[in-house]
This record gives sequence, C-alpha cells and structure tokens, in this order.
Amino acid sequence: MQSIVSNDLTLLRESLAARLADTAGLSPLQEDWIIVPNRDTGRWLQTHLVAALGGLANTRFLTLGQALSELSRTDHSSNFFEVAFWAIAKYWQLAHPQLAAADAVPQIVLLTELFERYLTDRPDWLARWEREQTVQLLGPHWQATLWREVIQTLPHQPHHRLLELANGTDAPELQTVGRVFVFAPDRLSEVALQILKQISQHRPVGLWLMSPSPEGWFL
Repeated sequence: MQSIVSNDLTLLRESLAARLADTAGLSPLQEDWIIVPNRDTGRWLQTHLVAALGGLANTRFLTLGQALSELSRTDHSSNFFEVAFWAIAKYWQLAHPQLAAADAVPQIVLLTELFERYLTDRPDWLARWEREQTVQLLGPHWQATLWREVIQTLPHQPHHRLLELANGTDAPELQTVGRVFVFAPDRLSEVALQILKQISQHRPVGLWLMSPSPEGWFL
C-alpha cells in the first residue's frame, strides 16, 4: 500500500490524476474506487479530475463508511441506517413516551448517525457492547444498552464482518473493484487501515494524505 503525502491539496489531486490516467493492464470490468472524506470533497475532486482526464469512466466516489459497507455487507437488500433507525425508534418511544414526534425524530436520526460512525470507526466497541463487556475508556454507558436493542433487529452483523476483514479471517468482496484510492482522509480508524492493508494484498491501494509531515497523525 503506497502513501503519498503533501501539504498541498492541488499536488495531491494532480498526483491522483496521473495515477488514474495509467490504466495499463486494468480490466474494463473493474472500477476504480476513490474514497473521499465527504461529498463536497468528492464533487470538487470529480470536477477537477474530469477536466484533467477528459472523463472518469468506470470510477466511483465513496465515503469511507460507504466503502466499508460495500466491502462488508452480506445482505445487499438491507440498509443499516434504515434498520437501525426503526429499532432505535421503537426503543426510544418506549423509553420516552412523553416525547412528541417532532422532538423524537431528530433525536432518533442523531442516534442512528452515531451508531453509523461507530460502525466505521469503532466496530470493536460494538462487538464488546454486544457481549455486555464495558469499554474502559467510556465505562458503562447507555449507548451499550441501546446497541444491544439495535443488534437484535439487524438481519446481518456488519461490525463482526468488518473486524473479520481487518484481522484477515475473511476476504473482502472485490470482484468489481480494480483499484482503491483514499484521498485526503480527515482520519482513519485502525480497523479501517487494517482493512485497507488486507485489500492491498489483492488490489492496488493508495493513500493521498494531506499533511505537513509523513507521520501517522490521521490514525
């Protein structure tokens, strides 16, 4: 896995464009993944790459959460946010019957987004909460109780799949993936980095890091 480090976002963009232009030996049936920190960065990058390359055939822009979901989801007909939302809504309504719907819905959305971030950044915490183990950093917490309610309704267990991908006991789904490029991440969890390292054993993986130094500040 290659890392390109610069404190100039334009240089990172030009370096990525040069790598994308080199398609020698690539199958037209496989797509390049460009993992971006957010949609705004993705739109900005896409605009400049199209201008530099004349087009972006067979290229997908994903956030890290979307990429991990694609790699780990065993049931593509289900959506983690939707399933978790309704599980939390049921629990929240019983726990707070006095809440009006106008007040409850934003809270449920916020809680669902919280667990989506845990799924990306700390699937190990979710697995420990499921086993009723406390996380020393947080201690006993209501989030653990709520997660145990959510996990009962999930048709699959994406947090376990992510941990299996990270430790190499399961293989990522890469049939349609040619190369993976991670552009200017805000941060990368240790689990996400380990998954990228596992992918790099099967596909080219590159990190384009915005940093004044090559130190691993982004972990």
